[in-house]
Amino acid sequence: MCLQCHGNSSKNIEIATMATLRILHPEDKAVNYDVNGARGVLSISWDKKR
Repeated sequence: MCLQCHGNSSKNIEIATMATLRILHPEDKAVNYDVNGARGVLSISWDKKR
């Protein structure tokens, strides 16, 4: 599902979707990801030392 907007612009993203993304998010560079590319889904946190 993620690749419909964040996948390869010539393989996964439909032309109409890509056009809409360019209008709504012209500076967005979150495209050309692939399956099992875990960018952006991880979060790291730690407790403060007491």
